[in-house]
Amino acid sequence: MRGLKKFWFQVVDPNGEPIIDGLKVSILTADGAIATIYDDEQATSLTNPITEAVFDNSQDGIVTWWSAATAGFDIEIVDEKGRACKVQGFKGTDHRIVFDPNRMDSALVYANTAFSDELVDTAATFTDFSLSRTIAGEDLKAGDVVEIMGNVLFEDFNSGDTLDLKVLFGTEAVLQTGDVTPAADEDTISFHLWVTVKTAGSSGKLYAHGYYITDLNGTVAVGVKAPAYANAAGLGEDISGDIVIKCQGDWSATHADNECVLTDLKVWIHKNGNV
Repeated sequence: MRGLKKFWFQVVDPNGEPIIDGLKVSILTADGAIATIYDDEQATSLTNPITEAVFDNSQDGIVTWWSAATAGFDIEIVDEKGRACKVQGFKGTDHRIVFDPNRMDSALVYANTAFSDELVDTAATFTDFSLSRTIAGEDLKAGDVVEIMGNVLFEDFNSGDTLDLKVLFGTEAVLQTGDVTPAADEDTISFHLWVTVKTAGSSGKLYAHGYYITDLNGTVAVGVKAPAYANAAGLGEDISGDIVIKCQGDWSATHADNECVLTDLKVWIHKNGNV
């Protein structure tokens, strides 16, 4: 294909050292769409986003692509922990991008693109939905906030049965709705929570606040999640290692008609710039 132009840049850390693995690069057009890019001037297809396979020792952290576009691109880089940076208006004369995860104030670290599996529950037992996110607790500092959103959809139900929904941050239940009685197909439970790190490390302390909303056959009700005064200092949780953020459900009875899915789960990490 004629008219293709070569673009490249090197990704380095704050010390100027090449980053050679653990990154994913998206080449975007100015309007934010995924750009059409190629691996060579013969227009061999190149997958976009570009995976960490590009970042190997032979490349020295250099990302290369070809494109028919001559206008600037936007470059989005994400590491394995979901930390991201974005360079807007990238031009062919720009050949160096500094990726400094310590400067990332806020990052969406998880967003599912497909519904969870249907919850297969045994009565009186909390069962995991198939969507979850593991975050690195050792990277959390005092004042950091983990934001969690989600939505549970009732596909079908056995009349009179209830579902108790729980959201876990590690071992700590940061939300438990209590028994919710669906009234119609496509009823929902939605939640939006903020988990604040009071104290980091193995003797960590955290507290959660937020709300959940039930929409049951058109009747909408809001429930508030807030820490009790006695827990103002924070609830104990070891946050020195991996933390699994997940949702669980418990139907009041086992029945073939009791079917629900987690349609949406999103997790953000907001870094406290004052600490």
